[in-house]
Amino acid sequence: PSDLSSGSGRMIIYDMQGKSVFNDSQLYIVSGETIQVPVNLQKGIYVVHVIINNQTFVSKVVIM
Repeated sequence: PSDLSSGSGRMIIYDMQGKSVFNDSQLYIVSGETIQVPVNLQKGIYVVHVIINNQTFVSKVVIM
């Protein structure tokens, strides 16, 4: 996300039932760059939380 700082952070992905399907607390995030997630998600809607430097970015993602 371009509105977040660069640095070490955490990404958590939840399915629509609130179950965590991906959790990585060792990510290095660069502002404005794409974060690739090494997980095969089934079709559906997910909520992605990226936490870095006390900032949180939350977005819904649709896998088709």
